[in-house]
Amino acid sequence: MTSQDLRGRVALVTGSAGGIGAETVRELAAAGASVLATDVSDARGTELFGEFGASVRFEQADLRRSDEADRVVRAAVDAFGRLDIVFNNAGIGFNGALAEHDDERIDQLLQVNLRSTIYVARSAIPHLMANSAGGVIINNASNGGVVGRAADPVYSASKHGVVGLTKSLALAHAVDGIRVNAICPGPIDTPMVWANFVGVERGEAQRRVLASCPDPRIAHPREVAATVRFLASEQARFINGVALPIDGAKAAGIMPSDRYRTDFDFDGR
Repeated sequence: MTSQDLRGRVALVTGSAGGIGAETVRELAAAGASVLATDVSDARGTELFGEFGASVRFEQADLRRSDEADRVVRAAVDAFGRLDIVFNNAGIGFNGALAEHDDERIDQLLQVNLRSTIYVARSAIPHLMANSAGGVIINNASNGGVVGRAADPVYSASKHGVVGLTKSLALAHAVDGIRVNAICPGPIDTPMVWANFVGVERGEAQRRVLASCPDPRIAHPREVAATVRFLASEQARFINGVALPIDGAKAAGIMPSDRYRTDFDFDGR
């Protein structure tokens, strides 16, 4: 069996200052990879990953700008001599009907969730192609990238775009030895999930989050990070162009009716 040992590999992880990104930096570094971690916030910066010493470096960057994407990709190569793995994790979310999204909010969602992913991939691909063994891009597309979500249509649209990008790049670059996959997490215990429930009691917020989940559980970010490690490893060397839900079957289909609310008016239509 092939290994999930990542010694000698270099990874770039975006959106790394907390949640899934921070846990993934730790997971990849623990597997032996050198990691360039980046985030728009430098609130914790380098000290967040101090346990790994020189094998993890931090760069603050706003990846909505293409020159910033170019800079962090180059920083990874300059720091560690190569680039093998890219985890495009940077993202934001806003709940609300389409009519509640002004131009600024729409632009933010598309720029952070989709445009930054495109920019980083574009900058990274030449470096991955330069490796004799190719490389790996893993994009965080969210459960919202594989199902429609009434509560956050623009977010879902941006993440569907990430899935389309993932599949297209996988097709284009398989011949170059580059694998491109997406992960699609559902309810994960991160600040981004709870930010949608300001002023709501924690138990009630959890009930709302899990109301449509077949497996009524909020997962730990480590569970997602472990999946990223697997997809980055040789054990996944024939997995390419996949959008993988990590959501307890939430994206799989429709649950029994007794798991949904039934207190609405019904006029027989």
